[in-house]
Amino acid sequence: MTEKKLPIDTLTNAGSIFEYLQSLEMTPTQSLGQNFLSDRPLLEALVTTTHITEEDVVVEVGPGLGHLTRVLCEHGSKVLAIEKDQRLANTLAERLGEPENLTVIHEDILEVETNVIENW
Repeated sequence: MTEKKLPIDTLTNAGSIFEYLQSLEMTPTQSLGQNFLSDRPLLEALVTTTHITEEDVVVEVGPGLGHLTRVLCEHGSKVLAIEKDQRLANTLAERLGEPENLTVIHEDILEVETNVIENW
């Protein structure tokens, strides 16, 4: 597996995440279930345990700040990230350095036509 290099993640603790969200003029929305998992060892374990490889296509629903997205992209997986919150969707790819194996769609997963995912 070829490890892809992405920009260094600066959102590694609650304080930096809070500051970033403030810069977007937002707070986590409870109705959207917004939680921002940022524990890198846990995310690595998740990807390793599920045996996701660069051969896999991953549909990530609600990528948020992209912590899991980052690990998936670094492992070479092709990632379709579907984010309902426009502010997060608009900044996700840029924050991760526009990786070639990432596509971000701003949409509610419940509104996405299945053919969009099937044909991606």
